Amino acid sequence: MRAGLATRRAWVVAALLVVGALDLHSTAVGLRAHARLRARSLDGVRQSALLARARVAPVVAAGGPEVMARVAAIVEPRHAASMIRADRSVNLSYRRDSR
Repeated sequence: MRAGLATRRAWVVAALLVVGALDLHSTAVGLRAHARLRARSLDGVRQSALLARARVAPVVAAGGPEVMARVAAIVEPRHAASMIRADRSVNLSYRRDSR
């Protein structure tokens, strides 16, 4: 009877080791996916910043007391449009999933 108990314990330990290994693997996969997403997001932000700099630089170089208002007039509508597009895509995917 002692041999059966030892064998059962060995199987339990082996099963726990397998579950632990799977948990570590899923954590590593999640971290890699997060790193890829962060890299893509930062690339998009860098690209947007470069494009905005090109549009805003002449206005800032001109100077004047109303320079910030003119910069906001250039940047804000584009930002608002991107937020509206993002909101619409989220709403559309929600409507598709809710049917």
